Amino acid sequence: MHPDYKALIEKRFHVPLPEAGMDKRLPLPEAIARFTRPGMKVHFASTHTRPYGLGYALARHYWKKDARIEASLLNVGETWIALVLGGVLSKAVTTFSGDIWPYPSPNPVMNRYWLEKKIDIEHWSILSFTQRLLAGALGIPFVPTRSVVGSTMAEDNAKRGTYREIDDPFHPGEKVGLVAALHPDVTFLHVPACDVSGNAIITAPLGEGPLSCFAAREGVILSTEKIVPTSYLREHNHLVKVPAHLVKAVVELPYGGHPRGVTNVGA
Repeated sequence: MHPDYKALIEKRFHVPLPEAGMDKRLPLPEAIARFTRPGMKVHFASTHTRPYGLGYALARHYWKKDARIEASLLNVGETWIALVLGGVLSKAVTTFSGDIWPYPSPNPVMNRYWLEKKIDIEHWSILSFTQRLLAGALGIPFVPTRSVVGSTMAEDNAKRGTYREIDDPFHPGEKVGLVAALHPDVTFLHVPACDVSGNAIITAPLGEGPLSCFAAREGVILSTEKIVPTSYLREHNHLVKVPAHLVKAVVELPYGGHPRGVTNVGA
């Protein structure tokens, strides 16, 4: 570009960009105390990592206090069992109740608590679970699905009022399912990097993590491996999946997803 044109464009159209918005950094215990409460709905987002550090803090804060929190999460097992043992959860909306490592298997604690009716479990397929969050993120009451049509899972959730089947208006004689929007009150999310106001990078695989942030009614509690300048996020803007206006608190928490890792896919 000709130097004169470049100078003219910069003079007429250059707008200084702010470094960051409001500083939302909080210590971990304070973030949990300020933005959670008994009886609320909490979503634990699944990307390549999980917000285990936030989950442990929730368990410590409400241990044996009958918090009656309803959790939505991809699977109830492994690290999340602390929330069950501590009496923090009264219900889990999930796709799998058990352990994954070293191989998929039942979890004895979950089995016992479910049989003793100490916890309610609402089961979905992975697709229909994600579709419920999609509806919540879009602000619509439901989305169609074929994932669980005709299954006992569909029957169980129809009794709960979160699933219905209707005649397919475009294919006579066929059925299509409708899954109700899922709106957690707050979403817990662990990310590789964010700025002090909560603009956050998520590296692939994204899972249902970004959807759950937009579906949350009250916002996101964010833990991060590292706090970075906003200018760094602009250089990697294709990876920024969570905008700051959704975030209530930012907790710098290295290894907050341990024992799961953090990828650099796409960076």
